[in-house]
Amino acid sequence: MSARTDWVRQADLLSLRIFLSAIEDGQIGLAASREHLVASAATKRIQELENLAGVQLLVRTAKGVKASAAGEVLAAHARTVFATLEAAQADMSRFANGDRGIVIVGSLRWVIRANLAQEIASFGRSHPGVSVRLREEPGTPVVLQSLAQGAIDVAVIIQLPGLDTTGADLACFRRDQLVAVLPEGHALEGRTSLRFHELLDDEFIGFAPPAPLMPALHKIAQGIGREIKVKFAAQSVEVAYSFVRAGLGVAIMPMCTLPPDIESVTAVPVDEAWAQCDMCIATARGRPLKPPVEAFIAHLRSGLEAMAAPKAITSRMEKSTFSMIN
Repeated sequence: MSARTDWVRQADLLSLRIFLSAIEDGQIGLAASREHLVASAATKRIQELENLAGVQLLVRTAKGVKASAAGEVLAAHARTVFATLEAAQADMSRFANGDRGIVIVGSLRWVIRANLAQEIASFGRSHPGVSVRLREEPGTPVVLQSLAQGAIDVAVIIQLPGLDTTGADLACFRRDQLVAVLPEGHALEGRTSLRFHELLDDEFIGFAPPAPLMPALHKIAQGIGREIKVKFAAQSVEVAYSFVRAGLGVAIMPMCTLPPDIESVTAVPVDEAWAQCDMCIATARGRPLKPPVEAFIAHLRSGLEAMAAPKAITSRMEKSTFSMIN
């Protein structure tokens, strides 16, 4: 083993600190007192440093001690070491406080568009040392799978009927509403609400797997002795919306997915208990959260809870407000 390796393995920070204090105070006794040691213990540590270095580090005089030429060089290095450690401590404190780190968020395109984009930008301004990375997933089950596998830290989802959230801890911050999206001129477009069975004579614009909503709707329809006639299975809410607007069928989707410039369709709330759905922040059950993740979740909840509750919109611009979950 080389002398340099011996030095790295055997030198300790307390001995270096005592050595620096002895130079600054000119007295080993004062240096020992600072570290709550007796003078003989401090002297022994300095002698061990000298043995490691292979040179004399302190010049002893009747008035005290001072650094030798080699001691001045070691003192300069020691000060650099302690400055680096203090900077490291400050950086670690920022990580511990959630001011530095990486947060990976998974969600769907329409959730990102409707809720996340502005909040991520706002979080970045208040936490410039935290990098937020966004993963756009094809379906909510895929988002939850990524969460379980540790590929993402946080999922932002809507807890739709039929969605299996086993293995996730949910913090729900906003209530949304499933609405029936009807083409212009539909017989039910003037209604302020409707029941699910009233839609079952129509052809549906459904959603392709892995979306959980359609299997749940099929099961609900079967429970009342009916069936859903699916004409098209869209890959996204944007496509489903365009199909409805073209008069190809009706769709059921969360209200927050509707584009802000809704036109040529009517969105009518579905008056069923299962049609109330919560927007949630999901984390892996039992997995400790990193401080930056906790900071992001706190920011997200405070920002989104402050938003106005979602509104039911029809082509006639009749609006009704739904309450928010606290």
